[in-house]
Amino acid sequence: MARSRLASLLVAACGSALPLLGRCHASSVPAASAAPLASDAADDAATCLLQRAPAERRLHAELPASAAQIAEAQSSAKQQQEEEALFDVDEDSKAGDSRCRALGGRVWLSQKGADYLVEKFTPEVVKLVENLKFAAIEGSMMRFKYKADNIRVAKLVVEKPVVQFEKGKGLLVHVPNISLNVSMHYRVDGEDWFNPLYSGGRVHAVVGKDTTGTGLIEVGVSPAGNPHLNATMHKFSIGLKSLELSGTVFAGLSNFVTKLFKEKIEDMLSEKILTLVEWFLNEKMNGYMDVLDLLIPLPLPDGYNVSSVDLRLCGVHTSTAAMVLDISGAIVDPSRPNLVYPEDPMPLPRGPPMPLADFENTMVAMMLTKWTINSGLWLYNEEHLLKSTIAQQDLPASSLIVLNADSLRPLIQNNPDVPRWWWTANTDGHKSQFSLDVACTEMPKIDFKNGKIGVTAPASVGFKLDGVHTANLYTTQVKMPVTFQMALSINSGTVPQQLNVNLEYASASPITIVGANLRRSDTEPAAKSTTPAWGKSSSSWGWMPTPAPADGAQYSVNLWAMSAWIEMFSRLALVPMANDAMAAIEFPSAMGIELVNSSLEVTDHMFFSTDFSANASRVMELAYYGKPADPMDWGEKDDPMDWGE
Repeated sequence: MARSRLASLLVAACGSALPLLGRCHASSVPAASAAPLASDAADDAATCLLQRAPAERRLHAELPASAAQIAEAQSSAKQQQEEEALFDVDEDSKAGDSRCRALGGRVWLSQKGADYLVEKFTPEVVKLVENLKFAAIEGSMMRFKYKADNIRVAKLVVEKPVVQFEKGKGLLVHVPNISLNVSMHYRVDGEDWFNPLYSGGRVHAVVGKDTTGTGLIEVGVSPAGNPHLNATMHKFSIGLKSLELSGTVFAGLSNFVTKLFKEKIEDMLSEKILTLVEWFLNEKMNGYMDVLDLLIPLPLPDGYNVSSVDLRLCGVHTSTAAMVLDISGAIVDPSRPNLVYPEDPMPLPRGPPMPLADFENTMVAMMLTKWTINSGLWLYNEEHLLKSTIAQQDLPASSLIVLNADSLRPLIQNNPDVPRWWWTANTDGHKSQFSLDVACTEMPKIDFKNGKIGVTAPASVGFKLDGVHTANLYTTQVKMPVTFQMALSINSGTVPQQLNVNLEYASASPITIVGANLRRSDTEPAAKSTTPAWGKSSSSWGWMPTPAPADGAQYSVNLWAMSAWIEMFSRLALVPMANDAMAAIEFPSAMGIELVNSSLEVTDHMFFSTDFSANASRVMELAYYGKPADPMDWGEKDDPMDWGE
């Protein structure tokens, strides 16, 4: 029976016995092999397996470890399913998806991030409450006229709010244990001539810690793609702990005044604080959201700094573990909104690609795919920016590359279209200069591998003569596939943090010689070739004849020397120039928000996780007055800070 159970475990757990069973004698395996093995059949199968070759017996001996691994894998899969379920969203809760043609990225706000935001801005609400101006309370009751004015709130203490993600709804915020003091002047007079009773003085009330508030903050998307808040305070329960009157009060009148102002104070505070919190979030914080710029410019050199990463929102959903923000994720030119990358993006996971415990320990996680980088390359290709002209002064000062006639003459044996004087120095010893026209000839291809971004870019290098009267005269043009890797890392130890981009050269071969004197003048095209097409370095070395023009003149290029020079130029010029242009890109603080403790991971996607620090004073300044360069007039309309005197 032990062998029976072992064989059954083998068949049921991993199926690895099936190939072995197939090699057993037919009498050892039941004819109805599609059905589960019965006990006798299992015994026969076990006997067969135990009689197999040593390698098969070793496989059999390893079954307990395999079963443990399977159990562990099943447990891990179950845990993964449970964690993924935490990020399920209610599909009916989508907001704003229609504004995006494609969904290229996803951002997750964790419980830690939500707690930080609510905790950070609660003191700002406290300041507003303590500076409230209340209108006078007056009226009549039981034949007495009353009036209370000069109402002030002080010593407002709020414990840490409790924040909870409500699936399909938003953030549920509960504020427990609120305490504050209220003071006011009062006067009570009898309405009738025969009622001489009156009283006046001050009221001092203490609101106890059993006062609580609860509200829901729904997050949607504005037409511009910014977050938009819709806060509703469900309740604000005021519990007046004590109320003291000062002044001359008759005993019977004191009870009346105490009961009167207790009810008035509770109603007044409940109404005003509810209104204030909703106004603060729905008006002022949305004012901040409206000026939040989610088009993040890419810090590229002049002439190429036309693009921005589009982090504007497409939709917002709430799961039980996070607020999920769908973003555009494309690289765009804000000045040319009609240039839209036509390809469909890659699918995105429901939850962040990291262990749940790690996600709960960070504030924000963001995922982008190769689609984002491809959208940028497509944009630059459409704008004809995947090219550059490089002259000697553009090369790094330490570069060994020299672009003058003496240095490059060995590459080109003969080119009758180049004036002879151009190859010799002038009377001042000045040597003629080349400039290089470098361009991508096809769309580069992107690959994420080994934690790096791989790029393969079919490119060409044109050797252009400077200082000749004929425009755009080239000695030759070389095509080659340039392949390199780019490593990205974040230095979180600096203030501000820095993104380090390190371009690593890999290959620029084989080369193909395209032509010489590609353009004789602006108006006269080069004569058509009567010889076969260009050769490639992979099939020929040494001097390579180039296509001959109609006059029979012969051009030649040293393939071995040219290939070696291209390799050296790529390593010693292109790579250092690119690294200098992208070195130590700072993460500046913006709109009162600074990123801290950030990390970046490249696998089959780009995954960014970070904490953030908010300058509440700066945020509130923007919320009230807008951007300094473009101040917004919020006006005084419906200002709940002023309830009149």
